[in-house]
Amino acid sequence: MAFDEASYRRWLSAQDLDDRTKADQLSRVRRLDRRFGDLDEAFARDGLASLMDLLSYGSADGTAGRPLPGGLTFDGDAVSGMRSLKSAARKYQSYKVATAGATGALDLTTFRPVLPPREAPGRDLAPSGFWMLQANPERYDTDGWIAAGETSLLYLVSRDDADLIQPGDLAVLRRTTYKGRSAALVAFFEISSAPEVRPQPDVRFFTDPAEGQPQPRVMLELLTAPAAEIPATSLPDKPEFRNIRRGLQRTTTAIPREAFEHLARMADLSPLDVLATRSARTLSGVRALDTLASDLDPKRQEVVSKRIERGPIGGRVKEKLGGRCQLCVQLGRDPVAFRKADGKPFAEAHHVVPVSTLAPGSLAAINVMVLCPNHHRQAHHGRFEIVRDQDDSWVVRLDGRELIIEKTKL
Repeated sequence: MAFDEASYRRWLSAQDLDDRTKADQLSRVRRLDRRFGDLDEAFARDGLASLMDLLSYGSADGTAGRPLPGGLTFDGDAVSGMRSLKSAARKYQSYKVATAGATGALDLTTFRPVLPPREAPGRDLAPSGFWMLQANPERYDTDGWIAAGETSLLYLVSRDDADLIQPGDLAVLRRTTYKGRSAALVAFFEISSAPEVRPQPDVRFFTDPAEGQPQPRVMLELLTAPAAEIPATSLPDKPEFRNIRRGLQRTTTAIPREAFEHLARMADLSPLDVLATRSARTLSGVRALDTLASDLDPKRQEVVSKRIERGPIGGRVKEKLGGRCQLCVQLGRDPVAFRKADGKPFAEAHHVVPVSTLAPGSLAAINVMVLCPNHHRQAHHGRFEIVRDQDDSWVVRLDGRELIIEKTKL
């Protein structure tokens, strides 16, 4: 059985890549699937770890005349060709993790990386699936990034960790000592992509924009930025916290599971937050969360509903409508509030029937209205009322004026 090309194509289409790169990625994954067998089965076996090892082929291998695996041949430089195939495998690994959703038993008690940690014999700091990220405020304004309300961050990784960090790993960000402020743990993330050499297009928070040059980076998805940062010196004086307390001259460092769990408890981050974040990326995962949430206490239901609101359904509706505020369109105003750093319109998904009610249909696309930030606030706190909920539209009263807003079907 071949990999699900249609599903991968849809996922690629939503990534911030140019059309040529998307086409190249698809072509290379087809080639890997033909040469090495079903990639989905390989992912189920070991998260593509064995394939990654097969595709590791450097200049020394080329000089020594080491045979290429799987009968591969290249018209040009074999080392570059193998590097491109390995990059494509990493991208496919990111896709598989991102679209996995909630599968099997839903564990609400334990923090788990998605994939088994890679083996690294001889390393003092063995990969665990848990990482400390380190940011120097003299080079990157971490506090500014958090204050801006960002939720995704393309982050530099230490080069010798680039083959060890995997999508689905969990991480905590340590801000180093700066201008009399103590080192502290300030944010928690899930790593949502495999490491790739790429530039950082958003250089707003760099002291020197040249820091955005191509280097190994991963995409991070914010889990929480606790209101009260955790001073590094407040951690227990035990071996598992030693590197977190003192910091190392690295951007990424493997840390023990026990250390991450201790920090997560201090930040009021639970395994449910992680599970809900992962599951809310896919429609099947949202359905699993919907079933799960009915058996949870109100506080946990709120966690689930907030993660679902950030999930794929609202994003797909926003994409279909081009990020245009539906109320502004009816009022004859500019429907694009502003454009993000990547040039795409910014809009918000308003769930007409709140997701937290878990009412039938609350998770569906036809329950989502695309609004600019001002109208979204008004929908929650101002003169906004749903007068009639019809099959294909809502009749909305906004500041005393009635408008017809069409529902979106995917």
